[in-house]
Amino acid sequence: MANSKRRKGKGKFVMIEKYMFDSDAWMALSCVDRCLYLEFLKRYDGFNNGRIGFSCREAVALLRIGKSTASRSFKNLEDKGFIEVTKRSGFNIKGRVSNEHRLTEYKCDITGELPTKKFVHWRPDEKSTVPPQVRTVPSQVRKRQKAVPKPPHSPTTGTVKPKNEVSQSHHRYTYRYTIQEGDDGQPTV
Repeated sequence: MANSKRRKGKGKFVMIEKYMFDSDAWMALSCVDRCLYLEFLKRYDGFNNGRIGFSCREAVALLRIGKSTASRSFKNLEDKGFIEVTKRSGFNIKGRVSNEHRLTEYKCDITGELPTKKFVHWRPDEKSTVPPQVRTVPSQVRKRQKAVPKPPHSPTTGTVKPKNEVSQSHHRYTYRYTIQEGDDGQPTV
């Protein structure tokens, strides 16, 4: 009787814990990054963490995305702490060998290292790679650069103002009339 309650065959499923969904790192992932992580979970069988082979070409074919998008997704998952590369591949290796990865939410099956779950500690303000105090142009160079003058009239500066108080029209274009009073007291030109 007890045997009849046992499942016949084991169905494989992928489980994502709620704390991962609530993490800042998961929220910062794009849809492509999340789909790539699901593909990693699909390849994990419970005994191969640290030896999960997955290449950029395979991701392109599975997810139907471009090569640069796949490469960026691998980098995003690694930067945010979801995966770690345990063995790098290269062009000098004969045969097609892909990078081998480790999921940080599970124990490493190669070294026995406990789960690090680095994604839990990732914060959005840490994603900047350039510190804010680093300047691209030294202060001495900035002082030597001339400021570009604004044009005299632009939508942000308002109306055009004369450069000096003297009339800017040329005297040749200006007609001068002398007004005299006639005998009858009326002005004459």
